Amino acid sequence: MKNNHPITLILTAAVWAVTALDGLAASKGIVNVSASPHVKFRTIGLDEARWTGGFWADRWDMDRRVTIPNMKQVMELPTNSATFYNLRVAAGEIQGKFFGNNWSDGDCYKWIEAAASMYAVTKDPELDRQMDEAIAVIAKAQAPDGYISTQIQLQPDKKSRWTDIQNHEF
Repeated sequence: MKNNHPITLILTAAVWAVTALDGLAASKGIVNVSASPHVKFRTIGLDEARWTGGFWADRWDMDRRVTIPNMKQVMELPTNSATFYNLRVAAGEIQGKFFGNNWSDGDCYKWIEAAASMYAVTKDPELDRQMDEAIAVIAKAQAPDGYISTQIQLQPDKKSRWTDIQNHEF
């Protein structure tokens, strides 16, 4: 995707970080402990091990085939409280009012995180396309000054930025 919007760059960097296999990510783990003399166990990359049978292989396969695709499908429903709907409204793609809870944006980001982790292993082009689509919507939803939080952006008369920690803005 060719977009230099700050949120696009951040989300794209997050996807790249999950799949990076060189440079600072040489340890391929979540935390690089490769230089520590105190570490007895080393992490491996997401693409360096496979569950080939049993309970965890079944769960991983179900996540790939069922959970991640169904999460995306459900998150496209405008009546679901964790939805891309609010982001699409904030992006100007559709008309509507804020719906759901104060953390629905975060649930969308979590779907991207799950999809990126799965993509790191599968390299599924359809999953890559879906992540690019979601990232583009999020980039359009972001305010010109970089702020993004649809429960505030879509209800400016009811709430203001950074005034209530319960708004899940952080």
